[in-house]
Amino acid sequence: VNAADVLPVIESALMQEHDVSNLQCLYVEPNVSEALAEQGWWQRFDIQFLWQNQGYSSFDDFLGALVSRKRKSIRKERQKVSEQNVEMRTLQGTELTADFWHQFIVFYQRTYLKRSGHGGYLTPATFKLWGEHLADHIVVFAAYRNDEMLAASLCFKSEDTLYGRYWGCQEELEFLHFEACYYQGIEYCINHNLSYFDAGAQGEHKLHRGFEPVLREGFYRFTASPLNDAIEQYCRDESTALREHLKTLRTYLPYKGRG
Repeated sequence: VNAADVLPVIESALMQEHDVSNLQCLYVEPNVSEALAEQGWWQRFDIQFLWQNQGYSSFDDFLGALVSRKRKSIRKERQKVSEQNVEMRTLQGTELTADFWHQFIVFYQRTYLKRSGHGGYLTPATFKLWGEHLADHIVVFAAYRNDEMLAASLCFKSEDTLYGRYWGCQEELEFLHFEACYYQGIEYCINHNLSYFDAGAQGEHKLHRGFEPVLREGFYRFTASPLNDAIEQYCRDESTALREHLKTLRTYLPYKGRG
């Protein structure tokens, strides 16, 4: 099926059925992206952070690619976690028991309550369905002390990419967030020959831990409005500014001979 032929039909049906002011297409395949651009959808960009496996044989091999100051900083952070009597475990598949989900939901809700004043955007039913239907695609990096789970970072995996992450904890320990959310994921990718660790948007501190800034695109279609010209111009201006910001961010990468 040709995307260029199908998209106008889908667009019209969605607009009429749901009486919406706009449609958004995110994470589209290249052929769909090309079709959307040709049909006049507005393109908007975002900067996200992606760790890329350069054929590393171990976490130390990855560290060897970094400048000395960053390499020492990461080692110090990981050592500090270990000194707090924390044991990291990787949980997958059948290890994601009903008890695990109960604990993780509490962690997730507690973290959002402290940060945002609400219990988070995902419901307990969502996590339950994930456990029932997606357990083989989920990887959890959990922190334990004396066999009690203190925190966990939940990721999804595909054939070549680890996607992260949902995070929660019952006790905030120094550098534990970085260990569970970044270093464990990097190590997992190296050990399982995954090419990428997609850490999502926001958090420029990821740069100093080896995640590279990349542009991600989305497409938007608005119904007729006096504001459309202004919105379209904003998207163009934003795209120019983000490309410049991307160049600046890349100068902070910690790799030897780069930046």
